[in-house]
Amino acid sequence: MATSLFGLAGVGSWYFASIGAYAPLLIARIVAGGGYILLWNAGLNAFGEFENRATSMSLFAASGPFGFAVGQLTAPLLAVGAGWSSPFLVYPALMIVPGLTLLSTTVPNSKNPDTPRFDEVHRLLANGPLLLICVMGFVSYSLYLFVNTWLPSYLDTELGYTVVQSGALVAVFPLLGAFSRVSGGVIADRLFGGRRRPILLCSFLVSGPLVASFLVVRRMALLLVVLFVTGYLIQLSIGLFYSYVPELVDARFVTAAIAFLSAIGLSGAFLTPIVASLLVQHFDRYTIAFAYAICLAALGTILVVMFNEH
Repeated sequence: MATSLFGLAGVGSWYFASIGAYAPLLIARIVAGGGYILLWNAGLNAFGEFENRATSMSLFAASGPFGFAVGQLTAPLLAVGAGWSSPFLVYPALMIVPGLTLLSTTVPNSKNPDTPRFDEVHRLLANGPLLLICVMGFVSYSLYLFVNTWLPSYLDTELGYTVVQSGALVAVFPLLGAFSRVSGGVIADRLFGGRRRPILLCSFLVSGPLVASFLVVRRMALLLVVLFVTGYLIQLSIGLFYSYVPELVDARFVTAAIAFLSAIGLSGAFLTPIVASLLVQHFDRYTIAFAYAICLAALGTILVVMFNEH
Protein backbone atom coordinates (compact mmCIF):
# COMPACT_ATOMS: atom_id res chain seq x y z
CA MET A 1 0.00 0.00 0.00
CA ALA A 2 2.81 2.39 0.84
CA THR A 3 4.50 1.73 -2.50
CA SER A 4 1.23 2.31 -4.35
CA LEU A 5 0.64 5.61 -2.55
CA PHE A 6 4.18 6.78 -3.26
CA GLY A 7 3.83 5.89 -6.94
CA LEU A 8 0.42 7.53 -7.32
CA ALA A 9 1.53 10.65 -5.49
CA GLY A 10 4.76 10.82 -7.50
CA VAL A 11 3.03 10.77 -10.87
CA GLY A 12 0.43 13.25 -9.66
CA SER A 13 3.05 15.57 -8.16
CA TRP A 14 5.09 15.54 -11.34
CA TYR A 15 2.04 16.34 -13.49
CA PHE A 16 0.64 19.09 -11.26
CA ALA A 17 4.09 20.63 -10.80
CA SER A 18 4.61 20.62 -14.57
CA ILE A 19 1.40 22.59 -15.17
CA GLY A 20 1.88 24.88 -12.17
CA ALA A 21 -1.16 23.72 -10.18
CA TYR A 22 -0.22 24.36 -6.56
CA ALA A 23 -3.32 23.11 -4.68
CA PRO A 24 -3.43 19.68 -6.40
CA LEU A 25 0.34 19.41 -5.91
CA LEU A 26 -0.14 19.97 -2.18
CA ILE A 27 -2.82 17.25 -2.06
CA ALA A 28 -0.52 14.85 -3.92
CA ARG A 29 2.21 15.45 -1.32
CA ILE A 30 -0.30 14.66 1.45
CA VAL A 31 -1.02 11.34 -0.28
CA ALA A 32 2.73 10.65 -0.36
CA GLY A 33 2.84 11.43 3.37
CA GLY A 34 0.26 8.71 3.94
CA GLY A 35 2.57 6.22 2.26
CA TYR A 36 5.43 7.37 4.46
CA ILE A 37 3.41 6.86 7.67
CA LEU A 38 2.35 3.35 6.59
CA LEU A 39 5.92 2.34 5.85
CA TRP A 40 7.33 3.96 9.00
CA ASN A 41 4.90 2.42 11.48
CA ALA A 42 5.08 -1.04 9.88
CA GLY A 43 8.88 -1.00 10.04
CA LEU A 44 8.99 0.19 13.65
CA ASN A 45 6.58 -2.53 14.74
CA ALA A 46 8.65 -5.21 13.01
CA PHE A 47 11.99 -4.04 14.39
CA GLY A 48 10.50 -3.52 17.86
CA GLU A 49 10.12 -7.27 18.30
CA PHE A 50 13.88 -7.81 18.67
CA GLU A 51 15.24 -8.22 22.19
CA ASN A 52 17.88 -5.51 21.69
CA ARG A 53 15.22 -3.09 20.51
CA ALA A 54 17.26 0.07 21.23
CA THR A 55 19.73 -1.05 18.57
CA SER A 56 17.25 -2.59 16.12
CA MET A 57 14.76 0.29 16.13
CA SER A 58 17.56 2.85 15.88
CA LEU A 59 18.89 0.91 12.89
CA PHE A 60 15.54 1.17 11.12
CA ALA A 61 15.17 4.84 12.10
CA ALA A 62 18.55 5.51 10.45
CA SER A 63 17.13 4.69 7.02
CA GLY A 64 15.13 7.94 7.03
CA PRO A 65 17.99 10.46 7.28
CA PHE A 66 20.03 8.45 4.78
CA GLY A 67 17.18 8.94 2.29
CA PHE A 68 17.03 12.64 3.19
CA ALA A 69 20.73 12.98 2.45
CA VAL A 70 20.48 11.23 -0.91
CA GLY A 71 17.47 13.33 -1.88
CA GLN A 72 18.96 16.66 -0.85
CA LEU A 73 22.23 15.88 -2.57
CA THR A 74 20.80 14.61 -5.86
CA ALA A 75 17.51 16.54 -6.23
CA PRO A 76 19.20 19.83 -7.20
CA LEU A 77 21.23 17.97 -9.83
CA LEU A 78 18.07 16.33 -11.21
CA ALA A 79 16.28 19.67 -11.20
CA VAL A 80 19.07 21.34 -13.16
CA GLY A 81 19.30 18.51 -15.70
CA ALA A 82 15.69 17.43 -16.14
CA GLY A 83 13.49 20.14 -14.65
CA TRP A 84 12.51 20.83 -11.07
CA SER A 85 9.51 18.47 -11.15
CA SER A 86 11.56 15.41 -12.19
CA PRO A 87 12.43 14.25 -8.62
CA PHE A 88 8.71 13.60 -8.03
CA LEU A 89 8.95 10.76 -10.57
CA VAL A 90 12.47 9.49 -9.90
CA TYR A 91 12.36 8.79 -6.18
CA PRO A 92 9.03 6.88 -6.03
CA ALA A 93 10.41 4.65 -8.80
CA LEU A 94 13.08 3.49 -6.33
CA MET A 95 10.27 1.95 -4.24
CA ILE A 96 9.13 -0.48 -6.93
CA VAL A 97 11.75 -3.22 -6.53
CA PRO A 98 11.70 -3.38 -2.71
CA GLY A 99 7.91 -3.14 -2.73
CA LEU A 100 7.53 -6.08 -5.11
CA THR A 101 10.16 -8.01 -3.16
CA LEU A 102 8.18 -7.66 0.06
CA LEU A 103 5.01 -8.80 -1.68
CA SER A 104 6.75 -12.00 -2.73
CA THR A 105 8.31 -12.62 0.70
CA THR A 106 6.72 -14.79 3.38
CA VAL A 107 6.49 -12.68 6.53
CA PRO A 108 6.17 -14.56 9.86
CA ASN A 109 3.18 -13.78 12.05
CA SER A 110 3.68 -10.92 14.46
CA LYS A 111 4.29 -11.86 18.07
CA ASN A 112 2.06 -9.04 19.25
CA PRO A 113 -1.23 -10.12 20.88
CA ASP A 114 -4.66 -9.13 19.65
CA THR A 115 -5.19 -5.50 18.74
CA PRO A 116 -7.03 -3.55 21.46
CA ARG A 117 -10.52 -2.22 20.86
CA PHE A 118 -10.80 1.36 19.64
CA ASP A 119 -12.50 2.48 22.85
CA GLU A 120 -9.46 1.25 24.84
CA VAL A 121 -6.88 3.34 23.02
CA HIS A 122 -7.76 6.40 25.11
CA ARG A 123 -5.70 4.78 27.89
CA LEU A 124 -2.59 5.98 26.10
CA LEU A 125 -3.55 9.55 26.98
CA ALA A 126 -3.40 8.64 30.68
CA ASN A 127 0.11 7.18 30.41
CA GLY A 128 2.33 9.98 31.76
CA PRO A 129 5.75 8.53 30.81
CA LEU A 130 4.52 7.77 27.28
CA LEU A 131 3.22 11.33 26.89
CA LEU A 132 6.61 12.69 28.01
CA ILE A 133 8.35 10.55 25.39
CA CYS A 134 5.85 11.74 22.76
CA VAL A 135 6.55 15.40 23.53
CA MET A 136 10.30 14.70 23.41
CA GLY A 137 9.73 13.17 19.99
CA PHE A 138 7.84 16.30 18.97
CA VAL A 139 10.80 18.46 20.03
CA SER A 140 13.41 16.25 18.32
CA TYR A 141 11.55 16.13 15.03
CA SER A 142 10.96 19.88 15.26
CA LEU A 143 14.68 20.56 15.66
CA TYR A 144 15.54 18.12 12.90
CA LEU A 145 13.12 19.62 10.39
CA PHE A 146 13.96 23.19 11.37
CA VAL A 147 17.60 22.72 10.40
CA ASN A 148 16.78 20.48 7.47
CA THR A 149 14.25 22.82 5.85
CA TRP A 150 15.43 26.31 6.77
CA LEU A 151 19.20 26.04 6.69
CA PRO A 152 19.37 25.83 2.84
CA SER A 153 17.34 29.04 2.56
CA TYR A 154 19.46 30.71 5.24
CA LEU A 155 22.70 29.73 3.50
CA ASP A 156 21.35 31.01 0.19
CA THR A 157 19.78 34.33 1.20
CA GLU A 158 21.99 35.33 4.15
CA LEU A 159 25.39 33.86 3.34
CA GLY A 160 25.30 33.86 -0.47
CA TYR A 161 25.78 30.15 -1.14
CA THR A 162 24.32 28.75 -4.37
CA VAL A 163 21.42 26.28 -4.33
CA VAL A 164 23.74 23.40 -5.25
CA GLN A 165 26.27 24.41 -2.56
CA SER A 166 23.52 24.73 0.05
CA GLY A 167 22.06 21.35 -0.93
CA ALA A 168 25.45 19.66 -0.67
CA LEU A 169 26.15 21.25 2.72
CA VAL A 170 22.77 20.49 4.24
CA ALA A 171 22.86 16.91 2.91
CA VAL A 172 25.55 16.34 5.54
CA PHE A 173 22.96 16.93 8.27
CA PRO A 174 20.62 13.96 7.64
CA LEU A 175 23.55 11.82 6.47
CA LEU A 176 25.03 12.13 9.95
CA GLY A 177 21.65 11.10 11.30
CA ALA A 178 21.98 7.70 9.66
CA PHE A 179 25.09 7.11 11.74
CA SER A 180 23.90 8.82 14.94
CA ARG A 181 20.55 6.98 15.14
CA VAL A 182 22.30 3.63 14.92
CA SER A 183 25.06 4.60 17.34
CA GLY A 184 22.51 5.91 19.86
CA GLY A 185 21.01 2.45 20.19
CA VAL A 186 24.37 0.71 20.28
CA ILE A 187 25.71 3.10 22.95
CA ALA A 188 22.59 2.59 25.06
CA ASP A 189 22.74 -1.21 24.83
CA ARG A 190 26.51 -1.64 25.10
CA LEU A 191 27.73 1.19 27.36
CA PHE A 192 24.74 2.04 29.54
CA GLY A 193 23.17 -1.41 29.91
CA GLY A 194 20.05 -0.38 28.04
CA ARG A 195 19.69 3.03 29.76
CA ARG A 196 18.88 5.74 27.23
CA ARG A 197 18.24 8.80 29.42
CA PRO A 198 21.90 10.02 29.47
CA ILE A 199 21.92 9.99 25.66
CA LEU A 200 18.66 11.94 25.47
CA LEU A 201 19.99 14.52 27.92
CA CYS A 202 23.21 15.00 25.95
CA SER A 203 21.27 15.30 22.70
CA PHE A 204 19.00 18.12 23.85
CA LEU A 205 21.44 19.90 26.15
CA VAL A 206 24.12 20.42 23.49
CA SER A 207 21.79 20.96 20.51
CA GLY A 208 20.69 24.44 21.63
CA PRO A 209 24.16 26.07 21.59
CA LEU A 210 24.98 24.27 18.33
CA VAL A 211 21.89 25.65 16.58
CA ALA A 212 22.77 29.13 17.87
CA SER A 213 26.26 28.83 16.37
CA PHE A 214 24.81 28.83 12.83
CA LEU A 215 24.15 32.56 13.31
CA VAL A 216 27.84 33.37 13.79
CA VAL A 217 29.65 30.79 11.62
CA ARG A 218 30.34 31.98 8.06
CA ARG A 219 33.22 29.95 6.61
CA MET A 220 32.32 26.76 4.76
CA ALA A 221 34.86 24.62 6.63
CA LEU A 222 33.47 25.67 10.00
CA LEU A 223 29.90 25.25 8.75
CA LEU A 224 30.71 21.67 7.85
CA VAL A 225 32.08 21.01 11.33
CA VAL A 226 29.00 22.51 12.99
CA LEU A 227 26.70 20.58 10.65
CA PHE A 228 28.53 17.34 11.45
CA VAL A 229 28.22 17.75 15.21
CA THR A 230 24.67 19.18 15.11
CA GLY A 231 23.45 16.53 12.69
CA TYR A 232 24.85 13.83 14.94
CA LEU A 233 23.51 15.10 18.27
CA ILE A 234 20.03 16.28 17.24
CA GLN A 235 19.24 12.89 15.72
CA LEU A 236 21.00 10.78 18.34
CA SER A 237 17.80 10.31 20.32
CA ILE A 238 15.16 9.84 17.60
CA GLY A 239 15.44 6.08 17.31
CA LEU A 240 15.57 5.69 21.10
CA PHE A 241 12.12 7.17 21.73
CA TYR A 242 10.47 4.27 19.93
CA SER A 243 12.44 1.71 21.94
CA TYR A 244 10.73 2.92 25.13
CA VAL A 245 7.23 2.11 23.87
CA PRO A 246 7.21 -1.68 24.53
CA GLU A 247 8.37 -0.94 28.10
CA LEU A 248 5.78 1.74 28.86
CA VAL A 249 2.55 0.15 27.62
CA ASP A 250 0.84 -3.22 27.71
CA ALA A 251 1.84 -5.52 24.84
CA ARG A 252 -1.63 -5.16 23.32
CA PHE A 253 -1.11 -1.41 22.92
CA VAL A 254 2.40 -1.37 21.44
CA THR A 255 1.28 -0.88 17.82
CA ALA A 256 -1.16 1.88 18.74
CA ALA A 257 1.42 3.57 20.99
CA ILE A 258 4.05 3.56 18.24
CA ALA A 259 1.52 5.14 15.89
CA PHE A 260 0.66 7.69 18.60
CA LEU A 261 4.33 8.57 19.09
CA SER A 262 4.83 8.85 15.32
CA ALA A 263 1.82 11.15 15.01
CA ILE A 264 2.98 13.47 17.80
CA GLY A 265 6.60 13.47 16.61
CA LEU A 266 5.78 14.06 12.95
CA SER A 267 3.36 16.85 13.88
CA GLY A 268 6.47 18.66 15.09
CA ALA A 269 8.07 18.01 11.72
CA PHE A 270 4.95 19.48 10.09
CA LEU A 271 4.45 22.52 12.31
CA THR A 272 8.00 23.75 12.86
CA PRO A 273 8.83 24.72 9.25
CA ILE A 274 5.51 26.62 9.14
CA VAL A 275 6.17 28.39 12.45
CA ALA A 276 9.70 29.26 11.29
CA SER A 277 8.38 30.66 8.02
CA LEU A 278 5.89 32.88 9.87
CA LEU A 279 8.63 34.14 12.18
CA VAL A 280 10.98 34.89 9.29
CA GLN A 281 8.22 36.61 7.31
CA HIS A 282 6.93 38.66 10.23
CA PHE A 283 10.26 39.79 11.67
CA ASP A 284 12.15 39.75 8.34
CA ARG A 285 15.13 38.09 9.99
CA TYR A 286 16.30 34.57 10.77
CA THR A 287 17.47 35.35 14.32
CA ILE A 288 13.98 34.98 15.84
CA ALA A 289 13.43 31.67 14.03
CA PHE A 290 16.72 30.33 15.36
CA ALA A 291 15.75 31.54 18.87
CA TYR A 292 12.58 29.45 18.54
CA ALA A 293 14.70 26.37 17.78
CA ILE A 294 16.95 27.10 20.77
CA CYS A 295 13.86 27.25 23.02
CA LEU A 296 12.80 23.86 21.66
CA ALA A 297 16.14 22.36 22.68
CA ALA A 298 15.76 23.86 26.17
CA LEU A 299 12.26 22.35 26.45
CA GLY A 300 13.63 18.95 25.45
CA THR A 301 16.27 19.17 28.19
CA ILE A 302 13.60 19.94 30.81
CA LEU A 303 11.48 17.00 29.66
CA VAL A 304 14.39 14.57 29.96
CA VAL A 305 15.07 15.77 33.52
CA MET A 306 11.38 15.14 34.35
CA PHE A 307 11.40 11.65 32.82
CA ASN A 308 11.98 8.68 35.12
CA GLU A 309 13.53 5.90 33.06
CA HIS A 310 12.81 3.12 35.52
